[in-house]
Amino acid sequence: MGLRKTPHTITCDKANIKKLYKEGKLSIKEIAKLLELDYGTVLYYMQTRGIPRRSQKEGRALFDKKNPNFFTGENNPYWKPRIDNYLDQCMDEFGYIYVYVPSHHRALKSRGYYAPLHIIAWEQANHQLVSKGWMVHHLNGVKNDNRPCNLEAMLGKKHDRLIPTLQKRIRELEVLLNKKLFPTSKNV
Repeated sequence: MGLRKTPHTITCDKANIKKLYKEGKLSIKEIAKLLELDYGTVLYYMQTRGIPRRSQKEGRALFDKKNPNFFTGENNPYWKPRIDNYLDQCMDEFGYIYVYVPSHHRALKSRGYYAPLHIIAWEQANHQLVSKGWMVHHLNGVKNDNRPCNLEAMLGKKHDRLIPTLQKRIRELEVLLNKKLFPTSKNV
């Protein structure tokens, strides 16, 4: 059982498939479409003819190079409506808002050139950059409340010591509040 013939001038031999895949930098899916074959047929052909596949890292780098804006804007799975004049923004799993600002010093390539909005807001309000090793803390603990009056820059070490203290104080206040809201015979 061989590959079916295609009306194209490109033939389905090992040299041409290898040339399309390695030199032409086409994906298996793109080769299948070009030769009017299905993905599985091209994959099987490559495996049986000893054509090595790209690593996942190489494939991702090639995809990103061909599709530079694939995960920006509405294509980003975390995309939300517009916030604070930034058209392209998203929220991470911890509740922090990130905006697409490729030129910002805190925008990382691994994060798709998104920078934390609270850092940008603090920098704009205070007219200076947040130095390396410093963090911007949300005073009220609400991570998407990026008003300048709610943001304070501090050394990362100070921030790390502050959080447990704040959490302890919150627990103490919750106990007091519960005693006032739900008095028992012992508390009255």
